[in-house]
Amino acid sequence: MNPDFLKLLICPKSGQALHYEEDVFSPLEVKGNFLISANGENYYPVINSIPRFVDSDNYADNFGKQWNKFRQTQLDSYSGLPITANRFWKATGWTPDDIKDKWVLDVGCGAGRFAEIALQAGANVIALDYSSAIDACQSNLAQYPNLHPVQGDIYHLPFKTSTFGYVYSLGVLQHTPDVANAFKALPPLVCPEGKLCVDYYWKRIRTMLHAKYLVRPITKRMNNDYLLGFLENNIASMLKTSQVIGSLPLL
Repeated sequence: MNPDFLKLLICPKSGQALHYEEDVFSPLEVKGNFLISANGENYYPVINSIPRFVDSDNYADNFGKQWNKFRQTQLDSYSGLPITANRFWKATGWTPDDIKDKWVLDVGCGAGRFAEIALQAGANVIALDYSSAIDACQSNLAQYPNLHPVQGDIYHLPFKTSTFGYVYSLGVLQHTPDVANAFKALPPLVCPEGKLCVDYYWKRIRTMLHAKYLVRPITKRMNNDYLLGFLENNIASMLKTSQVIGSLPLL
């Protein structure tokens, strides 16, 4: 494990430094590679070179399924279009020279669409996600030695304070259970004179009346695999219906 990367990590339970050991037994008698707190009480598995500070099953599990199945969909390198790059540089107001060789934290990286842009600019990117989407991010961007993926919780972040020159979270916070506290977790990570960029959905009547909010109470209770199958079979007709309704002036 990259020693410079390891120096930025702490135990989210105790706040202590972590050290890395290979082929050891955890207190649960599970053998593997672990990050271990200084007092030896807390073990965090490192699976597929990714430190895991959360359980694999969590509220963001559906995002993990989504981004592992469609892991390249939003990557500029896959689409050939600068959609993500344009959004990243416009939202942050940063330039490639600003973040080159800097430690940058991507909070809620998903499959790595924004991390790819920062990596191409030469930043050392720690890409954090709560879900198994972190595996899609690693698969998509494994060619970058300056990528450091972490599976962790925004409410219990495993990083030292005042660590990062640049922190961003784009299109993420509105999906967390407690948006205010999710945001409050980020400023302490930014070093003096550092930069933080967050965006989120616009709170307005038009946004709040979007059709997705009408069906979400139903879909979020559905089995993920069943829901995906339903969408694959019905999305064409649903799109046509949406286009017809959208063409009505009042609606």
